[in-house]
Amino acid sequence: MSCSSRSPSPWPVLLLAAVIGAAFSLPPSAAGLERASEPDSYRDPLAVQLGVVDAPSEGHRTAARDAGRPRAELFLRTPSDSLITALIDSTSVGNMVETIVHLQDYGSRYVVLDSCWDAGYWIRDQFEGYGYTDVRLDTFRTMSFQDSVDAMNVIAVKEGTTRPSEYVVIGGHYDSVSSENFEDPFAPAPGAEDNATAVAAVFEAARLLRDVPTDRSIMFACWSAEEEGLWGSRHFVASAVEDSLDIVVYL
Repeated sequence: MSCSSRSPSPWPVLLLAAVIGAAFSLPPSAAGLERASEPDSYRDPLAVQLGVVDAPSEGHRTAARDAGRPRAELFLRTPSDSLITALIDSTSVGNMVETIVHLQDYGSRYVVLDSCWDAGYWIRDQFEGYGYTDVRLDTFRTMSFQDSVDAMNVIAVKEGTTRPSEYVVIGGHYDSVSSENFEDPFAPAPGAEDNATAVAAVFEAARLLRDVPTDRSIMFACWSAEEEGLWGSRHFVASAVEDSLDIVVYL
């Protein structure tokens, strides 16, 4: 993998904007948005929460309900650039490169190898180093290309202030695989692009949002065993359904 001093690509900016839109409740003055004029119809609940539009009258609410619009139909209005400038200015390309290099230096994070577990424990240590006290190691049984094995998701939780039972989940997988692993579990699979880059983005979001109060809770998740059939995220979803977890959005 080659590294350069280029400016960060737009996607971390978009990720932070989406997280802010989903997890924050801000008045118009803080959001840098003017109150928009909306037609006398259904008002997006998140736009009302952000103060972008006025709440609809009871008659309009009734019309929207009668039209069959579900309560959970949320339109994520992206905040203005001014809202996230401070966070973006603090984004560290160096941090993200260090994360990617560290993960690829395991040589392989194929799910059957000890190095995959070592990477998971290292991810836990990074979350704890950022100051998160609720870091969960969620183990489950999965299938590799060779055998049934144990694997582990790593999830750091930031509790919300006013809606702690509602969750925004930001995730990416940390395991890796190569085509050679079908035959040789010890074949190299550095996985810099797939998907250490996502772990780096999750880390930066966790670091930047650590001390920023958010209405909703945020889960920063790093999945394992995704390369063999999305096992890590499937396990999380099954557990979330069983626990009736109220997940507003996954990024």
